[in-house]
Amino acid sequence: MPGFKINPGELNRLFRRFGLLILICLFPAFIEGQTSATLNPDSGGFEKDTYTNRYFGFTYKLNDEWFVNQDLMAQDAQRPNKMAGRFLLVILDRHTGTPLRERVMIIADDESLYHPPLNGAKDYVTRLLDAQVRRGNERVGEVFSVEHAGKPFYCAEFNEKFPGGALHKAFLATERGGFLLSWVFASSSSDSLALILKSLDQISFAPVVPGEQKPVSADTPSVPPRRIRISQMVLEGFILEKRMPPYPEAARKNKVEGLVRLHVLISRTGELKTAEVVEGDPLLGQAALDGVRYWKFKPYLLNGEPVEVDSQITVDFRLSKDKPL
Repeated sequence: MPGFKINPGELNRLFRRFGLLILICLFPAFIEGQTSATLNPDSGGFEKDTYTNRYFGFTYKLNDEWFVNQDLMAQDAQRPNKMAGRFLLVILDRHTGTPLRERVMIIADDESLYHPPLNGAKDYVTRLLDAQVRRGNERVGEVFSVEHAGKPFYCAEFNEKFPGGALHKAFLATERGGFLLSWVFASSSSDSLALILKSLDQISFAPVVPGEQKPVSADTPSVPPRRIRISQMVLEGFILEKRMPPYPEAARKNKVEGLVRLHVLISRTGELKTAEVVEGDPLLGQAALDGVRYWKFKPYLLNGEPVEVDSQITVDFRLSKDKPL
């Protein structure tokens, strides 16, 4: 590319940042917990030229020039501060003949974990674009809608400048079974970015509800999962009884308030099996655990059979109300 120069050390820093920290820089921070379901959001795979994710019921076809960046995937898997409800599904790279690679990242975000609550995929993308502008990146137009495989996607584009050039990026998202499925694209030119975006014409969605009924191939045994993951929003519809504790005295004296996020497992009979704090002030965490210990839930049925549920609960402690909600 005429006039394009980049320092190799800067290149390494840039792509390490893009590959791993985009999950923090591009999104508002919230908490994380890992599901142990038989079929997880991140149990997908890229073979030959197609990424397939059976949990969300979609395939995404590229070509044989693309490959999984295993190093960045492994680094992300080992990060100790991963956020609950967010799944980095895959990082795909393609060589361009320049020092920069083109990149596609696919991410799944549990939409129920956002505070304040999201109002769909458009609100999600708008917030992310606004966050990029606040970081000093250049907005390219406004959020717009586009349809792929019969589903509405919302798209935002922006440029991230660095010494010697710029990365042209696009972010697209759609809703799928309580999650926001998003694609992050990056290229060193706007023309190349436009061509990569057309790859979404090759996406295909199965007619299923993610997390409840999975597309099964002919050679896959029809064995129901023993545990599935559902969003917090869905779980709220299965709560039969809540028991909240008094506001912790130590927290009241120190004027401590805020959200406590819990990762929970619910038994097939609707009993709370385990609960652990994944985010929140220590002065509030134990009170939140004590509060949900005796909650009762309706059994979650999958194809008519009760299954264990992996999900999250948020407890909001506010001094103005002097009791958690």
